[in-house]
Amino acid sequence: MNLGTRSRQALTGSLRRRLPTALLAVGCLSGVVVAVSGAATPTPGAAFLPPGHWVYNAALGAIFHIDGGTGNVDAKVDGVQAAPGSEVVQGDTKGYVVSPTEIPMVDLPSQTVEKTLDPETEEPGIPIRVEGGPYVLYPKAGTLSRLGDPMLALKVGGPVVDFAATPQGRVWLRRTDTGQLCRVAPGATDVPCPVAIPGNDAGSLTVVGDTPVFVDSATNTAHAVADTGLGPGVHLGIDIPDAAAVAASDVSGRVAIFDPAKSTLHLVDPGLDPARPQAKPIPVTVPKGEYTEPVSSGGVVALIDRSSRKLLTYDADGRPQHARPIPAETGEPRLTKGDDHKVYVEGDKGGHVLVLDRDGRITDVPVDGKVNPTRGPVAPPVAPPPPTDTTTTGATAPPARPADTGPPPARPVDTRPPVAPQRTRTTPPAKPTAPPPTIAASPPGAPVGVAAAPGPGSATVTWSPASANGSAITGYTVTWSGGGRSGSHRLGGGATAFTVTGLANRVSYTITVRAANAVGSGPAASATPVTPVPTPQVVIARGDRECDPDADYASKPGCAPMRITLTGFPPRTRVKAFPHSTAAGYSNPGSSQTTDRNGEITFHAFDYHGIGHTVWVTVETSNGTFESNRLKWTEN
Repeated sequence: MNLGTRSRQALTGSLRRRLPTALLAVGCLSGVVVAVSGAATPTPGAAFLPPGHWVYNAALGAIFHIDGGTGNVDAKVDGVQAAPGSEVVQGDTKGYVVSPTEIPMVDLPSQTVEKTLDPETEEPGIPIRVEGGPYVLYPKAGTLSRLGDPMLALKVGGPVVDFAATPQGRVWLRRTDTGQLCRVAPGATDVPCPVAIPGNDAGSLTVVGDTPVFVDSATNTAHAVADTGLGPGVHLGIDIPDAAAVAASDVSGRVAIFDPAKSTLHLVDPGLDPARPQAKPIPVTVPKGEYTEPVSSGGVVALIDRSSRKLLTYDADGRPQHARPIPAETGEPRLTKGDDHKVYVEGDKGGHVLVLDRDGRITDVPVDGKVNPTRGPVAPPVAPPPPTDTTTTGATAPPARPADTGPPPARPVDTRPPVAPQRTRTTPPAKPTAPPPTIAASPPGAPVGVAAAPGPGSATVTWSPASANGSAITGYTVTWSGGGRSGSHRLGGGATAFTVTGLANRVSYTITVRAANAVGSGPAASATPVTPVPTPQVVIARGDRECDPDADYASKPGCAPMRITLTGFPPRTRVKAFPHSTAAGYSNPGSSQTTDRNGEITFHAFDYHGIGHTVWVTVETSNGTFESNRLKWTEN
């Protein structure tokens, strides 16, 4: 069984799987309305949404709020321009759409976009919902950014491999390099690291109740974490492999630990309560598959088997609860813990969500653009009071029966002969033929399958036609934005592709396509953001330096190094250059170089003295081999 590239086995110097899973930190925020770069759909009581979860639907270009208690989609915001899979987090009065290249900040009371925040680094950030936040964690950079205006970058001091957050809003971060546990409290402006893990043992952070806990896989023990250090180790009764995945929060007091090699989910008692004996661990064998990290809703634990696209849930005693198919979407489904502590299962398109509550109930929520505002509880009808006799004070007597006046009179006898009934055949009237209902035309749907491919200073966007909805498509509008610049271009109704030129290289652009007909414009659909890149160029010339003075060829006529200039290569990337010559038998082991932040470098290498020969250089990268111009070597 394979946990994929997100497993802790692949996390040397990077995050274990919890961090790409995104929002597994414990914490609770009150539900508020988020609006992003568009007009919010009016919903009754929108300012008082219950806690739940926001999801971004890339095809509809909108974010939707799901009330986990009812399964209602009770609010939405149209016109959101973000990469598929972007997540929305919320603070007290601001909302943030965490996208790889930008973070739009929204004023919630007015439902307007105030500004766009720049991410701390080019590294993808991990949103964290918790009291005192929200935050975005940049693990390789070792930075926890508290979202706001201005955004506060809290430096941890080194790369981060793991995190956990308590209901009180304390975020604990584990440094990869030193193994120290660092703490960020609500409102803090610094990041102390008061706890050291002996030997920098492998392990994971989790939260049991209100207590942060370090699960040490080297010693198979659990330690309560406090400002003063680690508590005594409690043996968990199982062998924890380094590749194990630990849930970020407990399941009714137990810690869920998934062993991928043995397809076993362990539910263990961390032994934090001295008033009762430690319970025995419960092993649960799960079907073979490719699993995500376990996530707890409080009373049940959930896993996603990506190979079969199923949601598997188990209660705190290890009893299977559900094996629910996940609605098909592109990309990998993810488990996210919402503001209401429920677990949400969603794909990167945001078109369908499963809601898992604390007790294991699963609610299926299609996100199709419809909004059903959450209503308060309706009081049951009140039965009317029984009729009251206001003239007496005692019990009400039943109404008196009428006096019995004897038997009813006898019916008169009919002495006429019987008459046979006459049969008649009637023809029912023909049903009138109703004309077919007339369906009014409406604006078109969103273009389908919008995709963009980068080029040198350009990007080509393609799509499939939008639904006409009763009126022929009259045109498509392509809009792009990035690096503080934007533009648009209108095309005819039959267009399915367009190349945007004049873009800046190494700047991320969001490109959207919107269809229109005679009725109006439809919703926009976005492509995954693209970053134009220049074409790599290699240029050589005769260097203006002397050959290595210690070389035996240094005094030969025409001896000089080659001057090699690289442009348009990936920034800060290791490449290797090899010289070539028309001289028979010429060879050279080459030279490794690292490009600068702009993807450029100029260096001198490869002393040469073969006057009259033609030389050139090839540069090998992970994206291919690039060849320079050809240069005839001269004496000077």
